[in-house]
Amino acid sequence: MEYAVLAIAVSFAVANNFFLRKFQNRDVNNVGDSLVFNAGISVIWVAIIFIWGLISNKGWFFPTSTATFYGVLYGLNLSMFLLFKCQSFVSGPVSLSALIGSCGFIIATIFSTIYNKESMGVIQIIGMCLMIASIYMCINPKKSGMKLTTQWKIYAFLFFCTGGMIGVINKLFQSSSAKEEIDSMMLVASITSAVVLTVVGFGLNKAFKKPAPKISVRNFSFVGACGVVSCVYNRLNVFLAGALPGVILFPVSNGCLIFASSILGVLFFKEKLSVSQKLGIVFGFISIILIGCF
Repeated sequence: MEYAVLAIAVSFAVANNFFLRKFQNRDVNNVGDSLVFNAGISVIWVAIIFIWGLISNKGWFFPTSTATFYGVLYGLNLSMFLLFKCQSFVSGPVSLSALIGSCGFIIATIFSTIYNKESMGVIQIIGMCLMIASIYMCINPKKSGMKLTTQWKIYAFLFFCTGGMIGVINKLFQSSSAKEEIDSMMLVASITSAVVLTVVGFGLNKAFKKPAPKISVRNFSFVGACGVVSCVYNRLNVFLAGALPGVILFPVSNGCLIFASSILGVLFFKEKLSVSQKLGIVFGFISIILIGCF
């Protein structure tokens, strides 16, 4: 059952990438606009989780102090992840930034092996190395000739760290006394994220003397679509953090997302894969087999 849930989570994550690809940052003129767009997505999370709580009648609207703590922690980290992702994309090569962010699963995987005493065999280590190589081949950072500034390196490193911390926080939450309060935790997280992203978005635009950030009317549909699918896959990922070993969950889910998104680009956006990218997808599937089956 866990692997079926994993497949569903990856499918919704791919759908999120599809909507973002269609969105193409239209009418987004600065960092503040981007952050407020993501704040809008967090508001959709609040609505979905609130309605789900009323329907399921689990009493999640009374979170314990532990659930509240992890919700605030998750929301703050998610906000910083989106901020550093945006800043690294703006200040340096997008493809290389995406590669570094994609490798954040390494942090979560190493944490799982130490904190949860999960075993990692030689074949799985080989599989992880092969996956990193295959992600590199799929994203192909050599396409960009942008200069790598010190500022970009800092943002990219923080993007990598906060990406990895999402998995770490999920693991810590699932080993806490509040592990049954997933919806309560995510409600607190989504409220925290919405508030932080809005405040930071307005603050940055004011500091850089830009107009107040906004979401254009024609982008509301993308906020709604991305909000729904991202809420579902993140909710499932929190559950999976307690149901599957991190050495399997984090590399496989992250790798499947990258490879599926590459195929999505070919099928729906007429993108052409280079020989290197095709080999990267093949190596990616082999790495997933090595990690998940041995």
